[in-house]
Amino acid sequence: MTWAVDKGHVAIVRLLIERGAPAGPELLQSGAREGNAELVTLALEKAKPTADDLSVALADAQAGKHDAVVEQLTKAGAKPPKPADFAVEAATLAGYVGVYRNEAGNELRFELREGKLVCSNCSPQGMVLGAEDAVTFREPARPRPRLVFSLAEGKPSGFVLDFGSRQVTYRRAPDEAPKEKP
Repeated sequence: MTWAVDKGHVAIVRLLIERGAPAGPELLQSGAREGNAELVTLALEKAKPTADDLSVALADAQAGKHDAVVEQLTKAGAKPPKPADFAVEAATLAGYVGVYRNEAGNELRFELREGKLVCSNCSPQGMVLGAEDAVTFREPARPRPRLVFSLAEGKPSGFVLDFGSRQVTYRRAPDEAPKEKP
């Protein structure tokens, strides 16, 4: 399925779906990202996308300047994603600073830079995050992935990294004690 989608072979994708292959939100996103109106039509028919899936696809189509697909998605009910410009209190942002790990041992580090929450190891220059609300963050220009922090006794205990079709849970790592100099 992935090969057929990547190559834009809509007839093969349709046949695979008819034979039982799942038609998930990735089908819609690929079509929107590539500007493939036929693939978007198939995804709208077979994948039963959620409102969130439609918003993500619309953002991808707009970013790629695929006007025909933007119009197609808008007719299907797609709405632009919620802006990531919510003003989070400085003390709340400071509470998110730290190291978080998932079950596989992958680690994400957050710091504050110029009043913004930054995932310092998500990209070479760090990924600046905007807020949708007090606990939901993402890159301002991209609707996914989202980080949705969970709180325990008012303090961040972890987050879910939400890719739409899959979610990865991260837990806050214990604060590391300062290392003594020899």
